[in-house]
Amino acid sequence: MDIMQRGRKQKLGILSGLSVLLWSLTVFCYFFQVPYRRLASYIVLCLAVFLICSSLRKGAYKLKIDWIKIFACYIVYLCLMVILSLIKGYAIGNIIRFLLILTVIPLFAVIKIENFDIEEEIFLFLAVAKSIMLIYLAVQVLRAGSHYELRSWALTNDYGDIYLYRGVPRVQLHGNGILPIAFIINFYVNKERKAIKYIITLIVGLGILAAGNVAFFLGVGLFCGYQLIKLIRSKSLSGIKRMFFLLILIIGAGIFAFYAVDMWKVKAGYSNIVRLEQAKALMDNYLIIGNGLGSEVVVSGIRNTRGEIYFELQTLYIFNQIGAIGLALFYFVVFSAVYKRGKENLIIFLIYLAYTFWNPYCFDSTEMMTLCLVNALPMYRRE
Repeated sequence: MDIMQRGRKQKLGILSGLSVLLWSLTVFCYFFQVPYRRLASYIVLCLAVFLICSSLRKGAYKLKIDWIKIFACYIVYLCLMVILSLIKGYAIGNIIRFLLILTVIPLFAVIKIENFDIEEEIFLFLAVAKSIMLIYLAVQVLRAGSHYELRSWALTNDYGDIYLYRGVPRVQLHGNGILPIAFIINFYVNKERKAIKYIITLIVGLGILAAGNVAFFLGVGLFCGYQLIKLIRSKSLSGIKRMFFLLILIIGAGIFAFYAVDMWKVKAGYSNIVRLEQAKALMDNYLIIGNGLGSEVVVSGIRNTRGEIYFELQTLYIFNQIGAIGLALFYFVVFSAVYKRGKENLIIFLIYLAYTFWNPYCFDSTEMMTLCLVNALPMYRRE
């Protein structure tokens, strides 16, 4: 009996070690696909094996029968969408891709990963390294006084884009999408180690500023606003302190609203037109059941999207494929699983969905990694 128990413990130890290794590789490949573009092709593979190893650990899945029934209905619905897609003659590769994405994301939502501390710290360490890289590139643009050279480097190598806007550098590279989650996760992981918490907050915050993505500012702003609302509602604080935090919230909301309106005007000439054209095309479907997995969407406008599977409004593309029924089932199985871990976990995940709605950073590996991080936050770390 002792030999069997030792064997089980050794097996669990090996699985834990493999999980840490695979998580580290996944995060490294994600953040540093720039300048090593080939690393992007390994993200899904590492994440898939990580899920398998994590699933084999004891107590990984503790599912309620009601959730299983809804999930089974969801899978049956996806199978019907596959049949519809085959009838319409969509590309087999795209059908399989979105079938896997829409099946696996709920599994990341429901899996229970204990002792995720090492993985969290690795994630934050690499997020800091990524942020330093973005800050360095932003400084180089400022020193040069021009974005021409670095922008050419980024566009030529398919790294993303680097440019100056009103004298402010924007380093918008692949692998930036999860930085707002790093900013948020640090608040909970390093609650006890305040010096480390502030250093990471500063560096990642500067990295987000260097990235210059308005959606990232929205995510960080929503989280900061949520924390301020918690302080304002706290009965342990005096009335004066609560009024002070209320004033900060109002000023912050006003500044962000002014900035958002300004950016909307700036992008009115191209980016917003592209999004509006995409929204119109993506909403042109069978609203209830969708057009089928991997549906082909052609936008007639200033940007040709024939053959594309990632859009600025990626959520609407999923809606185009599986319709209102499929999207409702998807969000039910995901939200109910996250809420089981705690209301605060769900709020963080909703913040993630809010800032990724405007960018193609959802319904992919970014969302899977985010679910791992959000669900791993244990109750005792929250206020």
